[in-house]
Amino acid sequence: GQEHAADGARRAGVFESGRLGYLARLNWAWDLLCLGRFAEAFTELAEIRGLVDLDLRPGHRLVLFIGRAYAVALRRIGRHAEALEAIEDNYAQCNDSLGGDNEATLASGITYANTLAAMDRAVEAGNVVSETRASLSRSFGGDNPFTLAAVLNVAIIVRKQGRWTEAAD
Repeated sequence: GQEHAADGARRAGVFESGRLGYLARLNWAWDLLCLGRFAEAFTELAEIRGLVDLDLRPGHRLVLFIGRAYAVALRRIGRHAEALEAIEDNYAQCNDSLGGDNEATLASGITYANTLAAMDRAVEAGNVVSETRASLSRSFGGDNPFTLAAVLNVAIIVRKQGRWTEAAD
């Protein structure tokens, strides 16, 4: 209630407009997501998404970063079909604008796989996360923390398919 209204007032006074302001608000929204304040994060991301769509060109990194966070927020508030649509669009834009081995594209791929898994589409999720893991390994090495996190995602998704032995490997 009042605490959240105060957050909004502080945010309005602290965040400037333009790219730096968008980046600050994106970081604020990620903080909200990490704190489990999913509805607030969604509201923030919906607002800045509308602003960047008017202000920045399609494919701009901030548009892509905000698009991914928006898809995560949609998934966390239970709007899975909309989250899937948003992350499919984001993943395609990342691939088109940045290439398949770019870190933003790879992060979008993991989010895409997680969204598919949340919708019990484990086979599709497994395909996406396996492809993303291979790209991460190729781009950053097998011992990179992001690659290792993708390996964990592969195991979780394979386990959802009932392939316990393969998940353990």
